[in-house]
Amino acid sequence: MGAQSKQVKVATVARNIEAGSKTFQGFFAQANDFAGKNRTAEAFDKAVKEGGLNMRTAEQLKENDKNIPNVDNARELVRWVYTAKKGEVSKAFEMSDKFVVAKVAEIKAKGYLPLEQVKDQVEVEARKTKKAEMLTEKINAAMSGAASIDQVAGKLAVAAANAENVNFSSPYLANVGYEPALVGTAFALDKNKISKAIKGEQGVYIAQVIDVKEPAPTTDYKENKKQLMQQRGGRAQYETFNALKEKAKVQDFRGRFY
Repeated sequence: MGAQSKQVKVATVARNIEAGSKTFQGFFAQANDFAGKNRTAEAFDKAVKEGGLNMRTAEQLKENDKNIPNVDNARELVRWVYTAKKGEVSKAFEMSDKFVVAKVAEIKAKGYLPLEQVKDQVEVEARKTKKAEMLTEKINAAMSGAASIDQVAGKLAVAAANAENVNFSSPYLANVGYEPALVGTAFALDKNKISKAIKGEQGVYIAQVIDVKEPAPTTDYKENKKQLMQQRGGRAQYETFNALKEKAKVQDFRGRFY
């Protein structure tokens, strides 16, 4: 005889806990009261700070967007944004399980933005470029008289790392990330030759090809041809449509109605 066992029947009773009409009306009244009392940007900011409310910012909001960060089904709010002026405060919008009162903080005109609006991004890129120049100088100095990449790494007090299975069709390297300049340079190097300093996306690199694995020769190009035809066919339709739209100077106003 086998060991005894028990069979147990389990029933689960689930009860959804949802806000009742009284709770709903209470929060709706609070949102309406906030929107009614704070009609200017200054009053809005002051009330948010004094009330300890959760103010969030939606950057780069486009006219046809349907959602904004942390708020779903926001089309009505987005349409309002594109009819409002800078500093204008909205009514209380009901968005799924929350009420939202919005303020237009900034309006970016079509075309090139003034420096004040892109200053932070420009500073990041300027620092990145300057750091790359400084690192390039250090690397060039360390490469003087070095016979191998390990000697260069030793002078810089860093460790050289191997990157295996580097493929020309992919700009990504394991444990490094997206580095198309580094991958492209590596495939242009002769075996054992050390590259010059390479400015990449995440840093400045030098590379040395230590081994090259030749792929097996392709004897049947039918599948390659099929893939290229599909890619080029889709691209031809897409670019033709865009060229016609640009030539006709089509303007998209769907965001005003949907």
